[in-house]
Amino acid sequence: MPPTRKRLTVTVTSWNHLGEESRRAYRQGYLKAVILLVDHLEKEALATDFWSKASVIYPIMYLYRHHIEISIKDIVALARSFTWVGAANPKRLGHSLVDLWKEFLGYVEMLQGKEAACQIDALHGAVIGKLHAIDPSGDRFRYPVNLSGEAQFQMNMEVDILDIKENASRFHDSISELDHDFRALIDPDDPDAAARVYLYLGPAGELPCAKCCSPTS
Repeated sequence: MPPTRKRLTVTVTSWNHLGEESRRAYRQGYLKAVILLVDHLEKEALATDFWSKASVIYPIMYLYRHHIEISIKDIVALARSFTWVGAANPKRLGHSLVDLWKEFLGYVEMLQGKEAACQIDALHGAVIGKLHAIDPSGDRFRYPVNLSGEAQFQMNMEVDILDIKENASRFHDSISELDHDFRALIDPDDPDAAARVYLYLGPAGELPCAKCCSPTS
């Protein structure tokens, strides 16, 4: 009989089970994947051939950018859940990091003040602007050519993956702090608010939790 193959199973947990914890799990998962890949390349830098290193940069950069994108979206969605903040702005969130960051900073200023918005922009704004310039739509590291059949990148570029790992971790820390602070505003008696449900966009542009999230309710 053939030897029994070793199994390593991991549960893909449903939103229906985790609720708001799903958002945190996604953010942490993409960040962890970036860190693991960068750490692996750093350890194998001298032994790994050129094509192995060159090929892994694509998933690293995709995971990094997607981590940034969904982190911003989570904070924007949370801020929109306040009827007095987001009810008048039900537009669907896209993939432009510049547009997302602009809306993000507006909510930080509205809820925490201009100084707080300036501080977080000083920490991360330049990096986000550069990442947007490299990959405006979030697809350049997913496919080698675009829908017109043209190369995603017209020339080679060098990427400091250790800098990528550091930036990703620093951004995650900032987002986690904001997430905690904004949830505390929604429900001061339960700062974690893990079971609360809010969406990127509700049916017909409605915010599903508009009433329960109102500060006057």
